[in-house]
Amino acid sequence: MDNILEIEVVTPDGEIRIVNPCLEPELWFALRGGGVNNFGLVTRVTVKAHPRTPATVFSASITPSQSNTRRVLSVLSRSAIELAKVGWGGYVSASGILLVNSKLGKNAEKAMDTLSTLTSLLQSADMEGQVMEEKWSTFGSYGSWLQSDEYEAVESFISPLQADYAISSRLITYTLFEDTDGKEDLVKAVSTPTQEVDSWLISLNLPYGHQHQEDGLGTSFTPAFYRSPWMVYFFGALKPGMTREQQLIKYSAVAKADNFLRYLTPGSGVYSEQADLSEPNHEDAFWGDNYDSLLDIKRK
Repeated sequence: MDNILEIEVVTPDGEIRIVNPCLEPELWFALRGGGVNNFGLVTRVTVKAHPRTPATVFSASITPSQSNTRRVLSVLSRSAIELAKVGWGGYVSASGILLVNSKLGKNAEKAMDTLSTLTSLLQSADMEGQVMEEKWSTFGSYGSWLQSDEYEAVESFISPLQADYAISSRLITYTLFEDTDGKEDLVKAVSTPTQEVDSWLISLNLPYGHQHQEDGLGTSFTPAFYRSPWMVYFFGALKPGMTREQQLIKYSAVAKADNFLRYLTPGSGVYSEQADLSEPNHEDAFWGDNYDSLLDIKRK
């Protein structure tokens, strides 16, 4: 959303409008985070292009266990803010790690150094089972990685977001990572969810720290989106043949797992497209302080 320069949209009155910070500033604010097609039908988007920069990719497969999860997340939580600032993003699950960095450019040595604590853990005797396929790769650009065979590994992480799963999620704001007890509670919450939760996923970096209000008209996502190095997901598999009661158990389980994250991160929020269906106070969770302004624009 922050790289959008201009939007063409057909509003409910039938008008075709060109929307940017100068033309239709209220719609400019609302369309970037206010919900898909909530304010009109978008027909064209102009997006900012960025120079090609090399990308360094780190991946590792891990034997899934509660012990391994705690060790890996403890290391990553202690360095979450630092890793986000130097440009690492990607995914972590119980069975693997996939991290990408295009901010450090060609300095692969520095990229490796910033992950040295993590790689030392993975190579240590503290890990249960075998850490398989630990791999470093360098690509000419982020785009060339997206087009490579290695990008297929992403599917193994995000497949629950594309299939029949009960989902809950929470943005983890930077303030939690500045608190020792908070980090420990977060690791415990992710590594020991309720029994009916089938898997979890952490998305790292997001647009944390991004200067998204240079024009005075920021996006209408919850402001927590820009204050959060992590987003945590819980999944419950909805299998064919399940009864309605069995499905409700899964939805209830992911909501219960998310409740502890809500307790740990008061004032945070969640991305609306990947939220718990029973998200309490969803207006604040999805849009935060932006909700009243969005409602006023919608009424116009």
